[in-house]
Amino acid sequence: NMGFPAGVDPVQWQPQATDKSMEPSPALSMTHLPNDPSKTRQVAILFAEGADGATISRLKTALAKAGAAGRLVGRRLGPIDTSTGPMDPEFSLFTTKSVLFDAVFVAGGAAGLESDDAALSFAREAFQHYKPIGASGSGSAVLDRAGVSGAKPHPKAGPGADPSAGVVLGNGAAALDGFLLALKQGRH
Repeated sequence: NMGFPAGVDPVQWQPQATDKSMEPSPALSMTHLPNDPSKTRQVAILFAEGADGATISRLKTALAKAGAAGRLVGRRLGPIDTSTGPMDPEFSLFTTKSVLFDAVFVAGGAAGLESDDAALSFAREAFQHYKPIGASGSGSAVLDRAGVSGAKPHPKAGPGADPSAGVVLGNGAAALDGFLLALKQGRH
């Protein structure tokens, strides 16, 4: 660092060697504290007309119980008909991006999301940012089309790299349980 105020000796403003004899202080460390990484997480739930409303409701309830928030992201704003009735998205794919969320879940039965460029980009971007991603039922078609479910490891990632770590596909309660576990673990 060569930045220093005027009128001082520049030698006094240079980095100093640290004292290696000091022991770490448990009082200052957060590593020993209980921590639930799913608390305060914001989860985008992608859905469209015909989506499985029961799965969306169960996921939102499970997320709330874990201290996270499930945020509905639709193809548009306004009521969207699901299998259990209309639901109002908080965001539209047109007005938000996956970088605003900690994880993404694609609801099954969502007609047309697998051909929606904004939905594919949303899922691909979340995957590239190493966020937990889940899909139930036909929602996995969105991840297939986005190239998420068939991803190859990075050439420099090493022999044990698993590009699908944190990507959960399935049906019903198994998909939700797997996604909640991935949310707690993160992808890396």
